[in-house]
Amino acid sequence: MHDQKIKRIGFILVDGFSLMSLSSAVEPLRAANHLSGETLFEITFIPAAGTRASSSVGIISEGQSI
Repeated sequence: MHDQKIKRIGFILVDGFSLMSLSSAVEPLRAANHLSGETLFEITFIPAAGTRASSSVGIISEGQSI
């Protein structure tokens, strides 16, 4: 394990968020974790209002509240 701190990245989700935009931002971080064999990035989803947000296609994401 390298002497590297885990970077915590939070995505604030508003109702109607785009899944394509979210996955475009998240996937490179997930791939970096996978390819390195380490947790370089810790990803958190934060609904802007309450504990859940609905995407533009109706998929509901639950996460930590602010």
